[in-house]
Amino acid sequence: MKTPDSARPMPITGIEHAAIIAVQTEELVAWYQRVLGATIVWASDKVPRAYFLRLGNDLIEMGPAPAGSSPARLSADAPGLRHLAFTVSDFDAAVAVLREHGPTFTTEELSAARGARTIFFLDPEGNHLQLIWRPEAVR
Repeated sequence: MKTPDSARPMPITGIEHAAIIAVQTEELVAWYQRVLGATIVWASDKVPRAYFLRLGNDLIEMGPAPAGSSPARLSADAPGLRHLAFTVSDFDAAVAVLREHGPTFTTEELSAARGARTIFFLDPEGNHLQLIWRPEAVR
């Protein structure tokens, strides 16, 4: 791989948003609101609508898939971007809320590096999601 002539890195300050293309956009947005506590911060005037949702300090864009599409069913270890991880302040309370709404869990609770606790699950369209609590921030 050729390196650029300049060794100066790009001045990226963060990830502005992640995007999910949904077959049933309205239903998926409602699920993210009801289960994960997302709030709609923008909705397009065009139908079918696209949305920006806020979860904590972060944004997720939700847009409609072409008519007749089916949700992708990719394994958690397939190449490419594969899950969104949400930080929580109270892991047990967050998992209890999830269990009330009955998503498919793809793991039981796992211990992660530095004492973190995590669990993986699917949203209604099969997108891989993760809850994670860390005793100290990894930044």
